[in-house]
Amino acid sequence: MSAIAFASLAKLRELNYQDLSNTVWAFATLDCHNDQLMTAISSAARRRIEEANPQDLSNMSWSLANLLISDDPLMEALSEASLKRLSDFCPQDISNTAWALSTMACSNVPFLSALAAASRPKISQFLPQNLTNLAWADAVIMLLNAPLMTSLSEAALKSIREFDPQNLSNTAWSLSRLGIMHRPLLHSIASASIPLFTSFTVQDLANTAWAYAPLEMSNWPLCDAISSSAMVPLPSHQSSSTPALRLWIRNSPFLQDGP
Repeated sequence: MSAIAFASLAKLRELNYQDLSNTVWAFATLDCHNDQLMTAISSAARRRIEEANPQDLSNMSWSLANLLISDDPLMEALSEASLKRLSDFCPQDISNTAWALSTMACSNVPFLSALAAASRPKISQFLPQNLTNLAWADAVIMLLNAPLMTSLSEAALKSIREFDPQNLSNTAWSLSRLGIMHRPLLHSIASASIPLFTSFTVQDLANTAWAYAPLEMSNWPLCDAISSSAMVPLPSHQSSSTPALRLWIRNSPFLQDGP
């Protein structure tokens, strides 16, 4: 990637906005950092941002967040340009942008509110990952948009069988953090999760246990399944934080209040 970075720097003036966005996306996908290249691309992207289409804008935002690059001038330019094009954003563009803003702890409430408003008419087109990212993004920055969350919850309920373990646990976590008691969806998440617990990571289990504890929902099959899963021997590749997470799960109020 060093050779690609060097070549990109040499030809930077010839790259259009899509080229810049694709280059940053490639580095982010590979989790490859090159400060010199990113600084140069940031400057070039701000100058050419009017060339960007919705996918270019959302990919740039996602890439910066994935690389944990704190670039306020570029993020402000991206937000301003995106706001003008929100009606053209597809569900993936909306989802990626919301995830990026929350990951970077962006507190641009007017833009986030506009993003939420743009999501509602298209919510039936959102895939499970799009729905999860949108819910998670609002939960992280504690931005409760009741109309959006109602629409999102109804859409999630219809497609719950398509949710993977991370989608299920993160959606439950998001609802709980925002204090949303959507019983049909929460019960459906519980029912869909139990058969998949062998595929849940310890973090997924912890998020699920944490989510249901403050909601005062009695779901003993879920409680028993989480408790049993937390007792399974640890794979050798688990992170050093895993034992602490498992101990927390076993002592979770959600599990302690069981019958």
